[in-house]
Amino acid sequence: MEKVTALILRPAKGQKVEILIFRHPTAGLQIPAGTVNIGEAPEAAVLREVEEETGLTEVRIVRKLGVEKIELPADQAVLKESLHPYMEPSPSATQLDIELGRGWVVNIGERKGRFTQITYTETKHTGKKQLSTATGWVPTAMLDTKMTRHFYWLQPRSETPPRWQWSSDLGYVFDLRWTPLSPAPNLIEHQRPWLKWVTNISWLDTLS
Repeated sequence: MEKVTALILRPAKGQKVEILIFRHPTAGLQIPAGTVNIGEAPEAAVLREVEEETGLTEVRIVRKLGVEKIELPADQAVLKESLHPYMEPSPSATQLDIELGRGWVVNIGERKGRFTQITYTETKHTGKKQLSTATGWVPTAMLDTKMTRHFYWLQPRSETPPRWQWSSDLGYVFDLRWTPLSPAPNLIEHQRPWLKWVTNISWLDTLS
């Protein structure tokens, strides 16, 4: 499973560097990131994710910053495909109404034959409030335990407002804004380590 992260930077007054962040209504303060589609190049995926999550189309990839290989804990897995879980471990069982997306991380439970029980939990990261949960069965072949994440430095090609809102492809309204890269913005916990890829990028670097 391949993932991408977009670190979008611009020069600001006072020889400072700003990074584009957004507030997800249920999932906290983030930077654009997502899953690479089947047959899609990571470079195309990161530009698509930027458009879907920010509305920006006039952006360019400055360079690829690096790659991380991730192995999930023993009790977690990532979905290889979008699917509706089954209520029982059988392909003839009734499927749940909820559709889980490709690339979503789930908790795994017991295994029966070719099926694994999974639980997906949507959490409001502000205060760690649980919003909803779904438990069902999926073919074990639809689960992966390894991910590769590609990190890119991007830059806008044209002026943008300091703040704006964008309706994402999943129906959420994101509040976007530019914020200084230092001190580091208080991103959701699992995204904070991603900022290490841009800590050495200076104001002069962003002028090119």
